[in-house]
Amino acid sequence: MAMNYMPLPYEFFEEMEVLTDEEYGRLIRWGQRYALTGEQGEVRGNEKFYVNRMRMQLDRFREHYEEVSRKRSEAGKRGAAAKKSNCRETDTETETETETDTDTETKTETKTLSRKEQGEVCLVKSGPPDMFDVFTYCRDEGLDVDAERFVDYYQANGWMMGRVPMKDWRAAVRLWDQNAGVV
Repeated sequence: MAMNYMPLPYEFFEEMEVLTDEEYGRLIRWGQRYALTGEQGEVRGNEKFYVNRMRMQLDRFREHYEEVSRKRSEAGKRGAAAKKSNCRETDTETETETETDTDTETKTETKTLSRKEQGEVCLVKSGPPDMFDVFTYCRDEGLDVDAERFVDYYQANGWMMGRVPMKDWRAAVRLWDQNAGVV
């Protein structure tokens, strides 16, 4: 992802104090154009003495940003792969035991996990919670929240908190409990 801003260190303000406001403005505009397009346009006035300094600094910022972005992307991919391999989103888990006697009998036992036990198998459930999830969480944590009202409210709002998508519904439930359901 490309940078959508131009970092402007405070040291520029001190170093370039000799420039007039007009020259400083032109230098900043030059820096923004360079950071956005890579274009090195003409400069006039005393700001031309600072263009190389600014270009080198902007290049360092861009390289650092790209490196951090690359590392975060790789970490995200590793996390998604680990989550995918470790997290089973199933309603039941089957345990099979096989015993062989001389008659070659096979004994199979199937155990259905409760919702809470499933949560322990897979702590991260994709998508928003249902009313049972919220009710169970409130009961387990001792929170006084009307699960149906909570789910209805956030479902109606597209699981958004203001203009931001909800990241952690459990934290939202705790907040709802603190505010006594007042939104």
